[in-house]
Parts: sequence; structure tokens; C-alpha cells
Amino acid sequence: MSPRPHTRDVILDAAEIVVLEVGAALLAASANDPKLLAPVRKYYREWFDRLDDFGLRFERAAAISLAVDGLWLLELLQLSPLDQAQRDRLSQEIFRLIEEGK
Repeated sequence: MSPRPHTRDVILDAAEIVVLEVGAALLAASANDPKLLAPVRKYYREWFDRLDDFGLRFERAAAISLAVDGLWLLELLQLSPLDQAQRDRLSQEIFRLIEEGK
């Protein structure tokens, strides 16, 4: 049984707070010493090497991953032009693309 929509929203909201805190730390690290990002580069290399394991074509999985990272970056930098309703619809679309691709 899948979680109720409001449960998923609570989880996503909590995850967003953590991601923003981590993102702020990454930006600070990159500004002070770009070499500090070596573990993050390694993580992304390993992440993209594993995208085929998720049951989606690599291209679809990579496009979704990069879209989510782009949205995350805009939120982190407080540059996103999206309101909450638009973010919610976009999240639903991303989940639809994931499910459709399986």
C-alpha cells in the first residue's frame, strides 16, 4: 500500500529542509576551497554510474535527476520563480515520469 499523499508531503518537506542545509554547506565549501567538493564529485559519478539500476532508461533517469538537482539549486539560491502550487504540480509530474518509465 502506498503512503497517503499527505504523508508523502510531510516526508518531502522534511527532506527539503535537510537538503537546503546540506546545499548551503556545499556552497560555502566550494567558495572557500573547491577541493572540498571532491567527495561530492565522487558521489555524482557513482550516482550516474548507477542510474541504469533504477529500472528506467539512463536518459530518462538522468533527465529526472538533473531536473531535480536544478530545482534544488534554484530553491537553495532562492531564485525559483515557482509558487507552491507550481512546485507541487512539478513534483507530481516528476513522480509520473518515474512511474511511466518503469
